[in-house]
Amino acid sequence: MPDIVLLAFGHLLMLYAAVSLAAAWAWGSRRGVPESLMTTLGLAIPVGAWATSIAQPRLLWVTPASLGLLYLLTARPRAELVERMRQDLAKERAAAEDRAIARPDDGAARMTLARVAEKEGRFDDALDHYEAAHKISDLMLPAAELSAAKDRLDAMRAEAGRKKGLTAHPLDALALAASALLAFNAPALGLAPLSGLLFVSWLRGDLGGE
Repeated sequence: MPDIVLLAFGHLLMLYAAVSLAAAWAWGSRRGVPESLMTTLGLAIPVGAWATSIAQPRLLWVTPASLGLLYLLTARPRAELVERMRQDLAKERAAAEDRAIARPDDGAARMTLARVAEKEGRFDDALDHYEAAHKISDLMLPAAELSAAKDRLDAMRAEAGRKKGLTAHPLDALALAASALLAFNAPALGLAPLSGLLFVSWLRGDLGGE
């Protein structure tokens, strides 16, 4: 493949990766990643290196290096945050379960159990607790709010049933494969968009760990 075609293809892939990184920054798909680090190492430096690589092609190596450093700095804190959130929900659930056992008419405990189950993705359990709270007290959970909760749970159940991972993002999967193939012919040119797309996929949980 002629060098000019490889160059154009690589920059097209990098444009896609840069847009994906910007979307992750703008839409908040960076739980556990400090905004200052995401802005600097995840967006400004990679995009800046890409913009100046036309004059200095070797600067493209800065992009995977910057994103690799960002991953090393944030992977552990991010995993710890996710685990801490899970533990907090488990503690909240255990306390509410104890209250519900001690006082079966405790509507507040039922509401807590419903919200925790909803956050944990246990939609049937959440609905059971919402209905129990409504039976205990119409003031605690009016019929209109119960109906809204049912609609919300149905929507969340449908969303949870959709494809997950890279299969849910066919354009990303295609761009990742193309970047990996390009990296064999032009390492810096292919690794720049590849690193960006891998980082975005990790932020979304497409690569596991969520």
